[in-house]
Amino acid sequence: MPAADREPLLVVEGLRVSYASRHGRVPAVRGVDLTVGRGECLAVVGESGSGKSTVGRALIGLAGPGASVEAERAEFAGDRLLGRSERDWRALRGAGIGLVSQDALVSLDPLRRVGSEVGEAVRAHRSVPRREVGDRVRALLGDVRIPDPATSARQYPHELSGGLRQRALLASALAAEPALLIADEPTTALDVAVQGEILELLAQLRAGGTSILLISHDLSVVARTADRVAVMHAGVFVETGPTEEVLTAPRHAYTRRLLSAVPTPAAKGSRLSEEPVLTAAARPAPVGSEPLLQVIGLTKTYRRPDGGRRIAIEDAEFELAAGQVLGVLGRSGSGKSTIANLVLGLIEPDRGQVTLSGRTWSPSTDAARRAERHRVQLVPQDPLNSFDPRYTVAEIVAEGLGAHGRRGTRRVRDRVVELLGRVGIDVDLLQRRPRELSGGQRQRVAIARALAPEPDLIVCDEPVSALDMSVQAQILDLFAELRAELGTSLLFISHDLRVVYHVCDRVLVVDSGRIVEQGDVQEVFRRPQHDSTRALLAGFEHEPADAS
Repeated sequence: MPAADREPLLVVEGLRVSYASRHGRVPAVRGVDLTVGRGECLAVVGESGSGKSTVGRALIGLAGPGASVEAERAEFAGDRLLGRSERDWRALRGAGIGLVSQDALVSLDPLRRVGSEVGEAVRAHRSVPRREVGDRVRALLGDVRIPDPATSARQYPHELSGGLRQRALLASALAAEPALLIADEPTTALDVAVQGEILELLAQLRAGGTSILLISHDLSVVARTADRVAVMHAGVFVETGPTEEVLTAPRHAYTRRLLSAVPTPAAKGSRLSEEPVLTAAARPAPVGSEPLLQVIGLTKTYRRPDGGRRIAIEDAEFELAAGQVLGVLGRSGSGKSTIANLVLGLIEPDRGQVTLSGRTWSPSTDAARRAERHRVQLVPQDPLNSFDPRYTVAEIVAEGLGAHGRRGTRRVRDRVVELLGRVGIDVDLLQRRPRELSGGQRQRVAIARALAPEPDLIVCDEPVSALDMSVQAQILDLFAELRAELGTSLLFISHDLRVVYHVCDRVLVVDSGRIVEQGDVQEVFRRPQHDSTRALLAGFEHEPADAS
């Protein structure tokens, strides 16, 4: 049914949100109009910090402390939204409007098992007999494509991969079958196969009459999911219209800039954030030189809740030369992050070895690695979980410089400002703390911290998954500059096939704990040999095989 013919479920006119500061009130949303019909999906896209998430949270009374939310009109199913008591908001959340937030690790209680988390939502909003709650929880986990729901229900959030945590959060949001689902980056950090399953689930919800307000920086997800798109910049909608029209014939210059930053196969070897000129190639390793990184027969297992053993990675072997980028692809839970943790030396292998410049890096002790620790840095998937919540942005980056005790010196501050500028963080955010930043801003701070000691190797675990397209383009260009200028190597874990194809020289594919294929990225993408690789790459459009 055309969007114009749908009965409106959510109607908002003149939405304004501001926050208290030392210098008065700071506007975050400056007069937004939106309508979502029954069974319709409206996507809101824009750069990190543009106000997308603030809009979603304001509509369910979660704009945060110090927030002022006003609107000329704000109605859900014919009832007023604003001016509700906290009791009325609690009754609406979950049952009327569900929320899937961006940071699953923050949203899920670390002290409760996943089944208890989802079960609480079931008990709070549905009249399910106590004896049936467990069955309902397992059914919900199965609905969001979590393999082995019974086992996952007994696990804690930190025991799940990022993709599995995101799906558990979606299961909790769907427990009460809300009429409107606010999905804030619901496919962040999900591999392409699982992403497709989640989008299929959202399509099924829409077919059943559920409305969706989708907040996303991933324009491919928006293209596949949304009926209409609203492009947000600096707290206002600068363009709104049918999805195909906005994405193929954008009217506003800001929309055109977002679209031009999307990595395409034709753009490989070119910059994304400026005029497309060739970037410097990776430094070739000298003939006969040892690889920077060698992984030999690496195996790691974990104890399962039922007492058995789960193989996380088995007999992994690969190499990485100085100045090269090696991509790691695989479904959520396949073992990608385990490889990252083994390479970082954060966990010890059951057997096998990791060498750095020909010397044993793992298995080893933290004391033995300490002198070389600056050479290997991490850009994590969940930066908020890796930051000290008491530190400011300036202190977080200064710590990466080894300047924890000298954070106030002029030299340290100048270097911190320089690093943050390289990743697009404004100096005005220096004194903010992690929870005061958007997801994309936190990811950029994590990248700045990793760059601080000028490492030889950066392990990137979904480093651009939380970034909008324009900032993602800047970061990918920055990585290209680092490898060209400094010879920095990257172990690049990502679910985004376009990003992997654009930035990587080589790629390896992980399936059920084993490396099933590896080789030159263009060769693997054009002529995949393993069934798992072919499944992951299904639908990826690359340039013709004879392209240079």
